[in-house]
Amino acid sequence: MPCISCSLRVSGRPRWRKCRSINSPTGCRRFTASWSRPDEVSVMSLAKNTPDPPSAPEAAGAAEIASQRERIDRLDAEILERLNERIAAAVRIGAIKKALGLKVLDTGREVSVYRHLLNLNRGGLLPSRFLLRIYADLIAASRDVQRTPQQIAADAAPARFAVLGYPVGHSLSPVMHNAAFAATGFAGLYAAIPVREIRAAVAGLKALDFRGASITIPHKQAVMECLDEVEKEARRIGAVNTLLNREGRLAGWNTDGAGAMEALKEKTPLAGRQAAVLGAGGAARAVAFGIREEGGTVTIFNRGRQ
Repeated sequence: MPCISCSLRVSGRPRWRKCRSINSPTGCRRFTASWSRPDEVSVMSLAKNTPDPPSAPEAAGAAEIASQRERIDRLDAEILERLNERIAAAVRIGAIKKALGLKVLDTGREVSVYRHLLNLNRGGLLPSRFLLRIYADLIAASRDVQRTPQQIAADAAPARFAVLGYPVGHSLSPVMHNAAFAATGFAGLYAAIPVREIRAAVAGLKALDFRGASITIPHKQAVMECLDEVEKEARRIGAVNTLLNREGRLAGWNTDGAGAMEALKEKTPLAGRQAAVLGAGGAARAVAFGIREEGGTVTIFNRGRQ
């Protein structure tokens, strides 16, 4: 049986000594290396396999984790029960729609559900983007259980749109667009997606077959390099704020300038006028371009020369 005290981690310049361990049942007579400085000797005992008992804080923490996991298990059971109740209600609604000859997809109802959830979750710990992601899957499941094979063929999937930017949580675009979709009966969904890297996001739009997107700060200029086509005026402006997916090819436009000019010309003629533009981002470029095209003179005020 080997000596249980002879396994030593050795580095540096070792010196040799005879092992005199009283723990060795065979009275080991081997010689082994140790550190040059006695205070650096590090013995790896093969017999000490039992870990040290946890400290009081560690024991208390482990107990709290176990308690919270039990709580999560109970909550999951309650959530699952409520989810099945919700699906049962959806099945009943589907039967009524079938009897009345109604379509399963109700974009207005779905938008109102999302709006209601966001209002309920104000001040909650669950970020809105995760809440919407969870309920998007749940609503999709509710649609599926309502549909017969004939209804699945009849109900086209809603067209998907998004606004891409960073930050983008403050954008009112989803509220405005989804309300317009509901009012006109258009089968579409519009979401706000925070995006740091625009090239990957544009590739994602193609892969997920989004019909189009709005582009906001800070990507209006950088996105141009990611597109298959850029409309002539948008290229002259040097910024894009609107994308359209044309059978897998993404084309870009700029509507900032035209929209701003329509609003300004309702109030005052622009030819010969002096205009101050605050900022030098994508929208400012479009506005400045539009004023120049209408015969005005532009002075740009920005925090820096860039």
